[in-house]
Amino acid sequence: MVSRIAEIETLTLPDINVVVMRTNDGLEGIGQTGAFHGPIVADVLHKLIAPDFLGAQIDQHADLLKSCETKHYKFIGPFFARALAGMDTALWDLRAKAEGVPVHGLIGSQMRDRVPVYGSSMRRQTTVDQEIAALKSAIGQFGLQHVKFKIGTRMGDDDPNGLKRAKVLVDAVRSALPDIGLRADGNGAFGPDVAIGLGRRMQDLDYVFLEEPCPHTDLTATRRVNQALAMPIAGGEVDHRLETFTHVITEGVVDIVQPDICNGGGFSRALAIADLAEAHKIPCTPHCAQQSLVQVFTLHLAAVHSALWQPQEYRITDNRPWAKSIYQPLPEPVEGHLTVPTGSGWGVTLTAEFLKQAKQCLSKITDPTPLKKRHV
Repeated sequence: MVSRIAEIETLTLPDINVVVMRTNDGLEGIGQTGAFHGPIVADVLHKLIAPDFLGAQIDQHADLLKSCETKHYKFIGPFFARALAGMDTALWDLRAKAEGVPVHGLIGSQMRDRVPVYGSSMRRQTTVDQEIAALKSAIGQFGLQHVKFKIGTRMGDDDPNGLKRAKVLVDAVRSALPDIGLRADGNGAFGPDVAIGLGRRMQDLDYVFLEEPCPHTDLTATRRVNQALAMPIAGGEVDHRLETFTHVITEGVVDIVQPDICNGGGFSRALAIADLAEAHKIPCTPHCAQQSLVQVFTLHLAAVHSALWQPQEYRITDNRPWAKSIYQPLPEPVEGHLTVPTGSGWGVTLTAEFLKQAKQCLSKITDPTPLKKRHV
């Protein structure tokens, strides 16, 4: 019997959707949309995207993605990409389970069963002493050799308060952590002149990279910073078009590319970006800013892809509690590494807690309809 998509269900919290895709022969795959504005993304998924997938064979995966984007070409944007990622990742899970292999087994030979990570601190309101204490705590807890912290004011146009903290923090963290690989993330905080000045100080202090120094909307500014510095520039977390990543990689905008698997359109697109990075001999370190299923997806890609040879992102700031309640087992670093899941598909299961909390909506061949709470 050919497996066809019979049902597409979303399980929605305010900040996330899990997608459960079922076939006519009893298979069930799980995926996840991009983070935040969960109800809006679920609406896009059910009303715009799901009708194009229902009834299709799961082995038509690539054609389904291409035809869906072609059909809705006028509406492709961040919400569309987030919704499509949920469909794509659920399909990867279905296909792997149908063959009884992990998702990474569908891509190629496994290169690593443990993935090095850097601890990623997500706070901007901490004092310098608080930030250093948090980084030291995570290093001790997880055996980390690499960390990243936030600098500047997000999309801040050289905000003087953010810049003042950034200058002090860059020096103070290196002084406090002389043997740790350091990274800093601006989230578009600076114009190119300020970013170049700060970047020169960072490269003197042997930082690994500066992430998103200028607004993601201004690729020319980011490229100018990259050309001025010897230290690598990283970026890409906000982008969702393969064409944009092609430009970013081929035109030297960044030295390290950072697609977000869930915000950027799915696992298939991240795989294509990693392939492009490999062809141009630059690393790929996907944006992985919560411990939701995006962490698992990243591990599967890192297990088999040579472009993901650097430490990958692992959030150490526990201010997204919803992300840790979705699935089990939850990856946690040991000696600075995460273990790649080994079960079929993504190798995880949804938790009873998440299933009780999530709002359900189901698409069959007809319109999506609310469901009663499932019994768990």
